Amino acid sequence: MSKSDLLKRLRNHDWHHDYSDDQSVWRAGKDAAKELQAELAELDCPFKWWEINKALMGRILEKHVETTPGKFHDPECKYENMASLSRGDLLTQAEANKIMVWFEVEIRHES
Repeated sequence: MSKSDLLKRLRNHDWHHDYSDDQSVWRAGKDAAKELQAELAELDCPFKWWEINKALMGRILEKHVETTPGKFHDPECKYENMASLSRGDLLTQAEANKIMVWFEVEIRHES
């Protein structure tokens, strides 16, 4: 599996399967996550699963606004209270860039 293929699969992964009331959806998401994590380990990915999740989900500190102390939201979301995140839920843009560069190193060489 190439990093570019893995990145595509990660982008298409159901990152919200844990919230499903449907046992089959939950199980499929859990199994897919386990497989993706194994592939990341095989490629010696230096990043944690949750860090990759934040990068791919756009949970970037610089793209969020602190509305109350410790509570951040995406300014494009019209429902402030629904989308509040804590500082720990966010990566800096620099951290997210490091993750994406790790995937893109091979992508650049595949061309």
